[in-house]
Amino acid sequence: MICIAVLGEAVFLLLKKELSTEVSNLTITCILTTLGLIFFLPFAAYQSLYFNFRSVGWLGWSAIVYFGAVFTVAAYIFWFRGISNVSGGTASAFTAVMPVSAVFLSWIFLEEPLTVPKLFGITCVLLAIFLIAKEPKEKPAKTKEYKSRKLKPFCPGGPFRKSTKSN
Repeated sequence: MICIAVLGEAVFLLLKKELSTEVSNLTITCILTTLGLIFFLPFAAYQSLYFNFRSVGWLGWSAIVYFGAVFTVAAYIFWFRGISNVSGGTASAFTAVMPVSAVFLSWIFLEEPLTVPKLFGITCVLLAIFLIAKEPKEKPAKTKEYKSRKLKPFCPGGPFRKSTKSN
């Protein structure tokens, strides 16, 4: 399951990197959020039959809105802005930070043991990220063939579409 998830994330990052010149980060974030809503809506509808919405106070609803706005929308926008400035390999390598942070956060907040195998794995991941991030910053030459490639936008002429005019 983990291998499939990582493969999906890698394909997603590479596709986003290709689309970053044609579709804005906000548009991609809106599309991903909408797809997530569509996917989870049937489960939410079923759960809503047995849930007492009045039991959640204003603080709980505020927390839901905050988590949606900050940890979904803002995080995706910043992530997409970041991966548009680095190579696909570097962006993929930084997805490995998630399990490293999960191990440390579980150690801090859940008092999970920090074992030698976990520390060895964290060391390997951080070393790999360092080596990949250290690669030369040269960008490949933009050939006429590359520049003339046109990708179909998700929202033709939409308000979040990036301008294709050259400066």
